[in-house]
Amino acid sequence: MRIDIFDQAVELAANRSIVLHDARHAEVACLRGRIWITEDPLRNDVLLEAGESHVLDVDGLAFVTGLTDSSVWLREPLHAPARRRPGPAMWLAAAAAGAARLAGRLRGRAAADGAPA
Repeated sequence: MRIDIFDQAVELAANRSIVLHDARHAEVACLRGRIWITEDPLRNDVLLEAGESHVLDVDGLAFVTGLTDSSVWLREPLHAPARRRPGPAMWLAAAAAGAARLAGRLRGRAAADGAPA
C-alpha cells in the first residue's frame, strides 16, 4: 500500500516517525515543534525548529521524527528530476522509434518524387 502524504500538514507526536521512501528533492518543513530528519545512508542528521525546512537528498529512506509534538508539511517539488535512469532497453526502444520515423519520412519523400517506394 502506498499513501500519498505530500502537500499537506502531518501531525507528529513526540518520539513518533514518518518513513519516506524514494523522496529525493521533497521538502520537509517544520510548522510547529521540533523535528529530527535522518536520511539513509547519509550520516548528517538535520534538526528543524518551527519555520525551518530541509530538502531531502537521498533516494533511499528518510526518517522524520517528532522530538516534541510537532506539525510538518511535506512538499514534493513540481519539477523533480526523473527518478528512473534510462537503461539499455529504453535506449533501444528510442533508437527503433527514431529509425521507424526516418523510414516513414524517406518513403514519403520517395512517393512525392514519383519514385517507387
